Amino acid sequence: MEKKASMNSWMVQENKNFERKEVIQMEKREILWSWVHIILTVVVVVGLNLLLIQAPAMAAVDCNNPSTEADADLDGFTDAQECIGITLYNGSLFLGKDSGVNRADRLDPDTKDLFVILVYASPTKIPANPLEYVSAPQSQGGLGIALHVIVPEQADTNRLVTSTQKAVRVTESLDDSTTTPLGVTSCGTPNGLDLATVYTQRIINHVTSVNPSASQTLKDTYIKHTIAHEVGHMVGPLAPTYNANYGGYHYKTGTNVILDQSVKYKGTTFYIGTTYTSADKSGIKLK
Repeated sequence: MEKKASMNSWMVQENKNFERKEVIQMEKREILWSWVHIILTVVVVVGLNLLLIQAPAMAAVDCNNPSTEADADLDGFTDAQECIGITLYNGSLFLGKDSGVNRADRLDPDTKDLFVILVYASPTKIPANPLEYVSAPQSQGGLGIALHVIVPEQADTNRLVTSTQKAVRVTESLDDSTTTPLGVTSCGTPNGLDLATVYTQRIINHVTSVNPSASQTLKDTYIKHTIAHEVGHMVGPLAPTYNANYGGYHYKTGTNVILDQSVKYKGTTFYIGTTYTSADKSGIKLK
């Protein structure tokens, strides 16, 4: 009996040893497959990145032979115009991509261009870099459009800068006979109706009435926000979905973006949106 019990005990121990070996082998296999998965993932990611880096830009226009009809970037200017340049209404030249000058001073067939006529009041209340929130890269909340500010004489009375494409016009008004509106626009595209006015003195009065000690920076931010808001209505319009509850092409007040129905304030604190939404950025229409 003792011999049989000893044999049983030995067999139990052998089974335990075998099971332990199996567990160790399974753990090794799992670790191996985990490393294989990691290595394969790294190889795929690196390979895709290399392909993206090496691949040429598919939308790039060949300015050695540009089309006089195609408009690759859908901004209202033909590829040929954006490669070579255009002559504005007063006879001044606006250079094309081939000129090699800074992007703000030339057209480009691969990225959108927009001419803006700013009509200043006297004395103006418009701050420096008034279109900052519009021209900022999309990654920073702007529309990423190359803006070209011109004077009224560089377009005809209908805002045409070419025979088919118009500039947008924003007129500053110092009229403070009422408190509202702070800005008004006709919604559409640059080739639509011309009605964009920013009431800078009303904006300043409004800010001061809420916060008598408001800084000039705050007032300037509000004015630039309003300019960006009105321009947004003329390049889409943005926000791209009409909502009667928010007064048309707007987002709800308090969303804290440029196309909010109005700027929210609480107490003496203003919440001024300085960015466009993703829907705005994808909804741009320039012609």
